[in-house]
Amino acid sequence: MKTVNSLIVVCIGLMLTGCTIVTGNSEASYPGDPDLGITLPDTRSAYLGLATPNYADAPAQLPQIYITIGKHAEIIAHHLDNGVPWQEALDGKYLYHPYVEEDLSARLRYRQAGQKLVLSLSPLAPDHINLAGHWGENPHMALDAQWSNKPFNHPDVVNAYVNYTRDLINRFHPDYLSYASDVTELAKTDRVKFNTLLIFLNQVYHRLKLEHPRLPIFITVPLDDAQDFNLNRWAIDMINPYTDYLAISSYPSSDPAIMGQGGQVPPHWFVKLRDLAGKKPIAINGTGFNADAVPTDRGVLPGNERSQADYLHFLLTEADKLNAVFVIWSPVIDLREPPTIDPQDLQADVRYQRLRSGGLFALSMKPRLALRVWDKWLELPPR
Repeated sequence: MKTVNSLIVVCIGLMLTGCTIVTGNSEASYPGDPDLGITLPDTRSAYLGLATPNYADAPAQLPQIYITIGKHAEIIAHHLDNGVPWQEALDGKYLYHPYVEEDLSARLRYRQAGQKLVLSLSPLAPDHINLAGHWGENPHMALDAQWSNKPFNHPDVVNAYVNYTRDLINRFHPDYLSYASDVTELAKTDRVKFNTLLIFLNQVYHRLKLEHPRLPIFITVPLDDAQDFNLNRWAIDMINPYTDYLAISSYPSSDPAIMGQGGQVPPHWFVKLRDLAGKKPIAINGTGFNADAVPTDRGVLPGNERSQADYLHFLLTEADKLNAVFVIWSPVIDLREPPTIDPQDLQADVRYQRLRSGGLFALSMKPRLALRVWDKWLELPPR
C-alpha cells in the first residue's frame, strides 16, 4: 500500500480529528476537519464516474456541471428515470415531445469527447410497482387507459421499450447500459406482478443483447437496507439470467444503523455482493452521502463533510476489493441550497434532499472534503 504523491500522514487511523497531511514541501489543512489521513492502493479497479442531473432539476447549472464532471471523472452517467414516451416508441416515431428532445440534446451537446458513458433507463414508475409514466411535457405523466392497464409482459410494452432503448443506444453510443432499475422492489409487494416483469426483462434483455452482443447490459438493484437486501436475495437470483453485471445503487445514510454517520457503515455492507455476483462483474451505478443535516421520515438526519468523506473512502476501498468495474457518485454539485431543518417536515423526499446536500461541491461551488478523497483515488492508475 502507498500514499499518493509521497503522502505523509501525521495521524493514526482513518477516523481522526485535527491532523495534517504533508505532500512534498507543501502542507494542506482543513479548518474544523482532519485532513485526509487515508492510505491508498497502488492501482484501482474501478473507473470513477459522476452522474448528471435531470434537465428539469438544474437547466442553468448544466454547463458548469458537465465541465466539472470532465475535470473530476472518467465516466459520465445519465440516469434517465423520467418515464418513457410509450406511444411514440411503439409507433417507431423517434421524435419525442420538445421537452424530451431538449433534455436528450443537452446531454449530447455537453458530453466531452472521449468520455465513457453509463446510460441508465427504467420501465418502472417512481413507486417501483407500476409501469413508468409517459415522458412528455413533464416526467412521469399519467398514462391513458390504453397504457395504464397493460401488464409488463404485454407485447406493446415490450416492443415500445425495446424501440425506445434501441433509439437511445443509437443516439448516445453508451459504454454500459442499465436497462432497468429497482426491479427487485416489486418482489416485496406483488409476486404475481413481479413474474410479469420477469417475462418483460427476459424478452428485452435477449433482444437487446442480440443486437449489441459486446455492450454490457444489466439491471441495477438497490442496496440501502441490509435487511431489505437479504429479502431481495430471491429476486436477485430470479433476474440473474437477464443481467451481465451485478450492479447496485446504494445511498446508506438513512439506514437505522448509520443515520448520517459515514464512519458507521457496517464493514460487511458491500462484502455480500461477492457471493451474490458469482462470476459476474460488480458495478456501483449510483451512490452518495449527505454532507449536511437533512429532514427525513425518520427524523433529522445528521451530516457533515467529514462523514461524507469517510463514506466515500470506505466505498472506494470496498469497491476496489470487489474489483468493481465502475463507481458512479451522485450528485457532483448540490442542486439546491442546503435545507433549513423543520422538525415538522419529516416526510420530505429523501432523494431530493440528497441532491441538495450530497454533492462533492456545495451549490456555491465550494469543494468539499470528499472531493479531495475522490481526486486522490482518481489519480491512481486503473489496473
